[in-house]
Amino acid sequence: MFASAMQLFGARSFDDVRIEEICDAAGIAKATFFLHFASKAALIEEFNAQLVARLALETNAAPATAEQRLHLFVTALVNEWESNAAVMRQMAREFLNQPALMPAAHAANRDVVDLVKAIITDGQKTGEFSKAFDPSLAATALISTWGAFTARWSGAGTQVDIATLHTDLLTLILGGLKPRP
Repeated sequence: MFASAMQLFGARSFDDVRIEEICDAAGIAKATFFLHFASKAALIEEFNAQLVARLALETNAAPATAEQRLHLFVTALVNEWESNAAVMRQMAREFLNQPALMPAAHAANRDVVDLVKAIITDGQKTGEFSKAFDPSLAATALISTWGAFTARWSGAGTQVDIATLHTDLLTLILGGLKPRP
């Protein structure tokens, strides 16, 4: 049922997909849908929960420095976007255009920020990252900037090399704009 919903959301807008269509595509009764999900919006929350779980698994799979973990995070995020491009583009558009979906977007963002914050905190503890900035602020800045790039990427007809874009962004954030002596 979840996979059927994601395929439909990738093909059409969230609002255009009816619960009955999801049930038909999944071969289930409407009552079965509501046993698993309280609403259609709950499918987006589930998508985000699964996404964050996969990102956490990829990011924490092997011992690595904080910088390496941030690069693993970016790689995992790009892989998720590329393997779910249609759904991710549509969801990004929906989050930007549907005020009713903002609680789901906020929850997803919070979970991703918490994941990045933990990596930054670890880097600060080991001396790898400066302690000059609150890790929550740094994580929020990273995720917000990635969100802006995601909005650009989700635009109709826009061709963006998402992997290069996110790697360059991380390099910029880690290195700053000032040349190093």
